[in-house]
Amino acid sequence: MEHADGTDIFSSIMYLLSGTVLIRVVNYHYIKLAPSVVTALSAVVWGGALMLLQAVNSDIASSLGALRNILRNFPELVMDYMLGFLLFAAAIEVDLGRLGRVRSTVITLALGGTVLSTLFVGTLTWLLLRRIVPLPFAICLLFGTVVSPTDPVAVTSILNEKPDLISESTRYFVWCESLFNDAVGVVLYYGMLNFTVHGDAPVSDRLWAVVEVFLRECVVGVVLGLVMGYMAYLLIQAVSEPVLEITITIVLVGMLEVVCLELGASIPLATICAGLLIGNYGLEFGFSPEGAEGFHQLWRFIDETLNSVLFLMIGLMSIYWQPDILGWGKYFIMMLAIIPISLFSRAMSITLSLSMLLWAEKLLGRRLRHPSVRYRAGTIGVLTWGGLRGGLTIALALGAIRTMSPISSASGNIFFLMTYTIVVWSLVGQGLTFETACRLIQDGSYYYKSAGDTTNGIARAFFDADGSVTGETGTTMNTSRSAHLIRGLTQGTILYSEESSFSSAGGKDGEGEGDISHQRYSSMAGLGELQPLPGINQIFKGVSTKLFNRGSMDLVDEEEEEEYEDDAVDIVKKN
Repeated sequence: MEHADGTDIFSSIMYLLSGTVLIRVVNYHYIKLAPSVVTALSAVVWGGALMLLQAVNSDIASSLGALRNILRNFPELVMDYMLGFLLFAAAIEVDLGRLGRVRSTVITLALGGTVLSTLFVGTLTWLLLRRIVPLPFAICLLFGTVVSPTDPVAVTSILNEKPDLISESTRYFVWCESLFNDAVGVVLYYGMLNFTVHGDAPVSDRLWAVVEVFLRECVVGVVLGLVMGYMAYLLIQAVSEPVLEITITIVLVGMLEVVCLELGASIPLATICAGLLIGNYGLEFGFSPEGAEGFHQLWRFIDETLNSVLFLMIGLMSIYWQPDILGWGKYFIMMLAIIPISLFSRAMSITLSLSMLLWAEKLLGRRLRHPSVRYRAGTIGVLTWGGLRGGLTIALALGAIRTMSPISSASGNIFFLMTYTIVVWSLVGQGLTFETACRLIQDGSYYYKSAGDTTNGIARAFFDADGSVTGETGTTMNTSRSAHLIRGLTQGTILYSEESSFSSAGGKDGEGEGDISHQRYSSMAGLGELQPLPGINQIFKGVSTKLFNRGSMDLVDEEEEEEYEDDAVDIVKKN
């Protein structure tokens, strides 16, 4: 019987889902590694086997048509559909109170780190390819924007498998940094792609086109996310049916993707903003208890299912792997060079970004970081080795190859091979060795052991912006600022201790004895207690009061005002 294309595509999707379920069940019982790593590695093996089989038997190649159709549409599937749901699922888990503590560092790394990584990767790749297949410098910079964003899901799945590997605060920071540099990387990619495509236009016109893309992507994306997220928040508040509350959030993400595609806005920025709003204000003041529980369960299911399919598709992309076009010798040279380039660029971008933040504090004479934030042993190592690439990187690369007219078929294959090499290496190589790398970094560097922390360390030290080092007794050791700045950044572990402050006499920057409280929304974050967002009736009431009753409250004495407030409270309680 002949099957329609839709049936073939549906069958392929079911095969993908069945494959992910089988891999995860086997991993759960026997392998016991991070699901993302095992899924990607298994799919790479499957893809290699399919390549060999289709070379031997032509019938297999024809039967893979539906799978090739799905993989051919990989950029659209990821960028236009899957990415919005994945980033919303990640953003709803972000605590605005805890994010407030590390906001300066997250912003610095998401903006400065991504831009610097793009420059390093682009420049070094251009120098490398001059000896193999020369590419224009602009295309090499575009490659830098493709491989600079990291995957928050991949590293989070690894850290969740080993909760005692690093502290919870460290794990939270690594995850937030990956989440936000994804959004920044996508915007940077579209700007650079626009600049590259209009290669024949004057430089001023190309730069203006890039600025226009940035404004449209960023401003419109953020506004859409906040406005539509707030509308969903009001709808959730207006009902008390758990299924309907959860349905509103799914429709929210779907409509954000539709509207962003129509207006050319950034889907990542819009869904992250909406996710932050719903995940904090919506859960706190909108959802019923049953709705909140079902909300977390459903979005965890969406997150894990989409990610399993995504990592399986990443592995199966190996059927497009054609190193023979370049030549096996040149390919291995390129592969051995592009991985160190990626790691070096990631490390240097983090080092320079954190250095600039410390230098800015020194220049301004004020602290930009939260008082509990310290850069310490392993910062560079953990963030570098934890910078895994995933489906977003593959999607950006394939989208760039399709869009760029100046790039030849051979150059496009090189572009894809370099991207795929970095993605597979980061997921498999760095993913499998991440635990070992973290333990080596912590054992061989300066590390502050906070209360209740069982991680072994050689010494305890903080590196502050003035270059001084605060030891375990709280005394300040007078040392060279530049020497300890470099030493602290290259050896230091991660950023802040939420579990405890530096409990010793003579602590600095407001640090005294005792622990930092475990409140969800700490006033130390600069945000204060989370308050419910105003409803529609409150907005109209406030506007009408300002327009029609300006100054009328001055005529009401204190007793009448207190009675008015008591009546209002009674009305609210009755309702």
